[in-house]
Amino acid sequence: MIKQKFTKLFQKKQPEHTSNTDPFVFVHIPKTAGTSFRVAIQQHESVYCDYGKQSEFTSPDVTACLYKLSNFYELKQRILKRKGEALCGHFPIQRFADFAPITHQVTFVREPIKRVISHYNHFVTYNNFEGDLISFVKKHMNVQSRALHAIPIELIGQLGITECYAESLNLINSGLNSQYVALTHNVKTQNHIDELQLNDELLQTLQHHNQDDIVLYQKAIALHQQRVALFEAQKEWTYIHAKVNDNHVIHGCAFYQRSPDPVQLDVYINGNFIRSFMANQFYGLHPKFIFPRDRYIAFRYEIPKHFIGLIETIELRVVSTQQNYVITQ
Repeated sequence: MIKQKFTKLFQKKQPEHTSNTDPFVFVHIPKTAGTSFRVAIQQHESVYCDYGKQSEFTSPDVTACLYKLSNFYELKQRILKRKGEALCGHFPIQRFADFAPITHQVTFVREPIKRVISHYNHFVTYNNFEGDLISFVKKHMNVQSRALHAIPIELIGQLGITECYAESLNLINSGLNSQYVALTHNVKTQNHIDELQLNDELLQTLQHHNQDDIVLYQKAIALHQQRVALFEAQKEWTYIHAKVNDNHVIHGCAFYQRSPDPVQLDVYINGNFIRSFMANQFYGLHPKFIFPRDRYIAFRYEIPKHFIGLIETIELRVVSTQQNYVITQ
């Protein structure tokens, strides 16, 4: 576990605009501890919310700019040009991708079955939902992966895990240069059903309808564990995403969390070092997102022909930290 670094000073409620963090966007996926995080940031920042046109939690500026004028540019100019500003709500990450750098896009994910049960209980309690769990799931399947599908999960700047909330908050505080305190809110929903009541058939149905979320969560857990290890070793995190195309070319992007320097990567095939290269080419994918180095973060490497048909594993390693990334084929 990461040691807690909060002092009594940070346990007190802070006045608004005391943070040194730059503007950021928080994608609040329902029932992932997002309300707790929103309340925490509201103690420090001026927070603007978009929870939908009819929601009482949607900020007047958002209503005026988006739901009356459909003017995203005006909203961006109005609320995200000063330090200490945050925009949060129930929206997909693509919606406000250009309002803050990718390193300042924040979200939490949660174990999918627990999340969907909590979501169902919330809907029954507060939205007067009268259907059963299966009918709810069919309308609200893969909520997490659908919210985040526009960008590979390994490129999301600040990715928290609900079940590792304290650790995640420490990582987020480090990434955003913030001082948010772990709070607990919106957890008193009545349990109309809990996980212990699920028989094998019902559990399999929930898993079937949330398979994308299960895969996403497994990736998120692996990233979190790796990130914690580097944090404890006081090494900088590197964001990496890579694939192998049909022409046997490794392509992707890599960039440091803070340093503007290009990332140098070693490529290993079947455990054997092949060569090094720099991630300093232009990256044209995901055009709405703001990447560091003016997008000169890409790399491309053609796999030698004598390896074709013999490849079992492909691994990239960051030369400066030895952080590794395994490419799934």
